[in-house]
Amino acid sequence: MIQEDPEIRDIVNTIYDHYSPRSATDLMRQTHQEEPWRQTTINGIITQDIVKNYFKDIFVKEA
Repeated sequence: MIQEDPEIRDIVNTIYDHYSPRSATDLMRQTHQEEPWRQTTINGIITQDIVKNYFKDIFVKEA
């Protein structure tokens, strides 16, 4: 599906370009400081809606 939707492909590529240079340890430290992690209880599951809304606000530009 990603290949068929240019908007989704652009979003995924933007996220990849932004995060791919970072090490796993750096990514772990960063994610533990971000809102989705902080909104979720210890040992809880971070919901798809929380992740979606967080990254939408960061990476999706309004038309």
